[in-house]
Amino acid sequence: MKPPAEAARRVLERLLVKSRKIVKKQFFIDIGLNLTASFHGGWNVAKIQRG
Repeated sequence: MKPPAEAARRVLERLLVKSRKIVKKQFFIDIGLNLTASFHGGWNVAKIQRG
């Protein structure tokens, strides 16, 4: 039998790794959205400037 503290620590570590992966994914999604938004914004500005 493992001591309960050890088991609890393992569970916490697993949760941390999971949440870190989720955060990373969300981070990349946000970057992608910002890039596309700024790209489209620049595109619109270029169109307006060209008339």
